[in-house]
Amino acid sequence: YAANDQVNIAVIGMGIMGFSNLEISMQVPGVKLVGVCDLYNGRLDRTKELYGKDVFTTKNYQELLDRKDVDAVIIATSDHW
Repeated sequence: YAANDQVNIAVIGMGIMGFSNLEISMQVPGVKLVGVCDLYNGRLDRTKELYGKDVFTTKNYQELLDRKDVDAVIIATSDHW
């Protein structure tokens, strides 16, 4: 891990597993959260509370995938989606 190395991640599905996967991922040096997608406003608001107001939030996963600053995506949606 060098000073200029950074992996920008995004999460689709910020329920229990999404938050858990994100929490573990953020413990890795060089990982930065840049965006999340969920259908519920409460989860999007909670993400901003925990990880900063500059995190991009959306209800449309395609907007997240179209971003040029996303290097990796955690998909934590439930089976029925």
